Amino acid sequence: MIVNSDDYEIWGPKLPEDYEEILKLSKSPRINYSTEKKKDLYNVFSKGILLQDDKVWFSLGSNGERNEMISATTFSYRQHDEWCILAESRFSLF
Repeated sequence: MIVNSDDYEIWGPKLPEDYEEILKLSKSPRINYSTEKKKDLYNVFSKGILLQDDKVWFSLGSNGERNEMISATTFSYRQHDEWCILAESRFSLF
């Protein structure tokens, strides 16, 4: 693979420092962080990837901030065909 120095100079600094560890948490088989271009990896992070058994959606914002959305089901459970909310949740049923 021929590496374009612009790819590393421009797109490398836009990636999270721990991007390799983040990608390891993803179950996406299409991402190979060792051979992908940095620009392509940045695009993956900008669109977002699922982590932690598909319970967290991780993405990078336009100014590089890290965004994590946690599934509301993490803070709820079903009991007798009814949804219940855990006490520490910021979500409510109403």
